[in-house]
Amino acid sequence: MTLKLPLDALHRQDNAHMAPFAGYEMPIHYSSIVNEVKTTREATGLFDVSHMGEFFLTGKEAKKALQYFVVSDVSSLKNGKAQYSMLCNEKGKVLDDIIFYQIAEDHFLICVNASNVEKDFQHIKTILEKKSFDCVLIDDSANWGIIAVQGPTSFDVMEKSFGDLQLKEMKPFEFKEITLQGEKCYLAKTGYTGEKGVEIFYAAKGGDSRLASFLWSNLKEKGGVPCGLGARDLLRIEAHLPLYGHEISEDVTPLDCHFSFVVNFEKEDFVGKQALMNHQTQKCELKLSLEEAPARSIAREGALIFRSDDVTNDTKAVGKITSGGHSPTLGYGIAIASVDKEFKTQDSFWVEIRRARQKAVVVKGRNFLTKKKK
Repeated sequence: MTLKLPLDALHRQDNAHMAPFAGYEMPIHYSSIVNEVKTTREATGLFDVSHMGEFFLTGKEAKKALQYFVVSDVSSLKNGKAQYSMLCNEKGKVLDDIIFYQIAEDHFLICVNASNVEKDFQHIKTILEKKSFDCVLIDDSANWGIIAVQGPTSFDVMEKSFGDLQLKEMKPFEFKEITLQGEKCYLAKTGYTGEKGVEIFYAAKGGDSRLASFLWSNLKEKGGVPCGLGARDLLRIEAHLPLYGHEISEDVTPLDCHFSFVVNFEKEDFVGKQALMNHQTQKCELKLSLEEAPARSIAREGALIFRSDDVTNDTKAVGKITSGGHSPTLGYGIAIASVDKEFKTQDSFWVEIRRARQKAVVVKGRNFLTKKKK
């Protein structure tokens, strides 16, 4: 059975193109993906991401347990702070990337990818039982929703909608509890677009849409523009942010991707530590620009990468595209790629697109947005 978001009726009223994703009917776009990307880069985009999973970990040894089942160091985390990390299995392979929020020393909110809710819950629960940690894990995903408010004018839209929230005083990966319509919400300065913004975790109470409708309607009235998953995907590629099933999966370790820095080997122990310490990295992650390729050349996921354009002599692929698309912000094709480690210093590659090889240049810097808009 396909699940519906608390805001499903409002999305349909706005003529959203809906499609199944991670078990939910999700808005893919409203006007056009290009317009929605530009809106988020220039003003404020609203994203309904209530399909994401929410776990609560509570109890005397909650932090100790968290320290063991994630690869990052949780020990110095403070109340009101969030951290990005990864769940790995004993082989060091990535089960999911997550963000967790420390509400108190014995109380954590863990946000997981929608497609991995059941898998992640069983994985963590098994660890807690095996190690006899004194804490409780609850999957409360059905009772929470998330609205992401992203873009350069997002703070203005938020404060016009809900009053002075002192957003400018919040630092990245900070969050706080607020009350809206008499309901507890968490306001987090975490996002997935590379833009300024916040995410509102709100009480959905089994899919109840009243609070969701209040939030969404107010944000729209004050200038927020509804955007779908299509724009969200292009925005995160431009910002060089990973997506489970693309840059990360159970086929790779954290050491094989751009976010390997989350692994902390100084910790006494964590799930997958020994395997990761013994791991010999064979792949590296690169950002590729197709600015020199013909207009609208798009390197889709799975497209093969070669060292040269010589089809006769260079027939062995040295990598593949994990995510790609036409960037509305830059005006040309971009892609994230996994390439054999021995070629990590190469300045350019050739990507096979529709049986023809197109030149792709390696992009330096943290993300694609460091390049000037054309």
